[in-house]
Amino acid sequence: MIREDRSLGILILLSFVTCGIYSLYFYHQLARDMNVVCQGDGDNTRGIGMYILFNILTCGIYSYIWFYQVGRRQQDNAGRYGLNIHEGGSAVVLWMIFGAFIIVGPFIAVNIIIKNMNALARAYNRGMNAKNSNFQGNSYGMNENKSERPMIVQNNEFNNTSCDVLTRDSAVTEPIKNERTQTIQLRCTNGEFAGYSFPVGENERVLIGRDMNCNIKFDVKTPMVSRNHCVFEYDGTNAWLTDNNSSYGTFLGDGTKIEPMKRVMLLPGTSFYLGSKEVMFSV
Repeated sequence: MIREDRSLGILILLSFVTCGIYSLYFYHQLARDMNVVCQGDGDNTRGIGMYILFNILTCGIYSYIWFYQVGRRQQDNAGRYGLNIHEGGSAVVLWMIFGAFIIVGPFIAVNIIIKNMNALARAYNRGMNAKNSNFQGNSYGMNENKSERPMIVQNNEFNNTSCDVLTRDSAVTEPIKNERTQTIQLRCTNGEFAGYSFPVGENERVLIGRDMNCNIKFDVKTPMVSRNHCVFEYDGTNAWLTDNNSSYGTFLGDGTKIEPMKRVMLLPGTSFYLGSKEVMFSV
């Protein structure tokens, strides 16, 4: 759990009592938690050791850079948690520099960082709690117990829209539909989940990507896989695939690129891959 009750008042009080030592510990923890909450954004918040070193080398100028980067990173990652942070790195630095003339400016800057961090921490903790609840079977990510194969999230709002029909690109001939259970198997043939099959029931929707809310969640460092890369659906008769305007695209096994945000139907034996053939699925 990420701490979500940081307080400017406590920071000031304990920093005064410890002659500033607590402030170093406070920023060390904040940097550590930032890297957890914002994991996967391609950025990294330096810890207190580097903070002190660079401040010495730059005669204190680096502290403004550090606070700007923290504020900007908080604002950049707000959207992934459904938050809207208005005051980012620029506001923080302006309060630190020009607000110093009214004495309380730097405190306001730090309070912005604390307020935003608490908001992100609450959103992150809610997401983790939801994953660890009895409903945790609604998503699957690599973990210590790789034998666990949870159910996929059910979505009864399946939308039958027009689509393109794709020809099969595999020699697999087994039926896509199981008449008794009304499920199909989404198989990962290459990549992090190679060898695993995911049962997908009627009117179920499977989000694939690196985001914590994905049903099939790849490691945040997986190359060429976007946070919310694509959606796989089954309506009880046919399977469908939609590329969520991913950065690297979604392709059929023969290399044909799927048009972003357009649902296409997958015939039995069709394979597709995310970004590169290093991450491939088949139905």
